[in-house]
Amino acid sequence: MVFGLGPMGCIPLQRVLSTTGECQERANKLAISFNKAASQLLAGLDGRLPNASFKFGDAYDVVDNVIQNPKNYGFDNADSPCCSFGRIRPALTCLPASTLCSDRSKYVFWDEYHPSDGANQLIANELIKKFGFLGGGNSSAP
Repeated sequence: MVFGLGPMGCIPLQRVLSTTGECQERANKLAISFNKAASQLLAGLDGRLPNASFKFGDAYDVVDNVIQNPKNYGFDNADSPCCSFGRIRPALTCLPASTLCSDRSKYVFWDEYHPSDGANQLIANELIKKFGFLGGGNSSAP
């Protein structure tokens, strides 16, 4: 399984760099173009490598839905990070001196770039359903 890009124009870093605080559509269009090219590349590899099997995990729509409709998934915030360097944004990542939100389970993004644990789990579960994978539940195996 090779995963594509989500709506990169909607990560907090891109929002804070925009003049409006909204998603940057140019970055989103680039992510969609990348996903299309990567999907085609993998389809070509399937034909050329008969003993291998590739699947392209296009998670763009799943991630976009979580970002656009955070309340539907139990989140309160989908446009800023739980962990930031106070008013100094964008920070490179979450640092020991960073400020943390009071409840990270309510944030879609952990830092300027990465989804929170809760968002990652939700996205993974949605992809398991989307791709028809069986199992994948709450296994206690390490």
